[in-house]
Amino acid sequence: MGIKSGDVYDQKMMNERLQMSMNGTDITSLYMNDGYLFFNIDPVETLVEEDSIDYEIRIYEGKQATINKVSVVGNTKTNDHVIMREIRTKPGEAF
Repeated sequence: MGIKSGDVYDQKMMNERLQMSMNGTDITSLYMNDGYLFFNIDPVETLVEEDSIDYEIRIYEGKQATINKVSVVGNTKTNDHVIMREIRTKPGEAF
């Protein structure tokens, strides 16, 4: 998560590292890129003492989602098999 001991606590940065990063390196993006559509992240402050906070990040994984069907609709210029050959999303792959 890029947080080191001694860094100042920043709730906005924590949320960004968990699920809202624009560069796609947050935990949510990493899980979704691996096919985990049904998962939950639960950050919990386990200990708050003087100038320190202990965080526990609980991740509940569901089944990995796979792509069932890819279809092309409204195409009038190119044969559908040409389009299907060029796309990276294929049936049976992880979401």
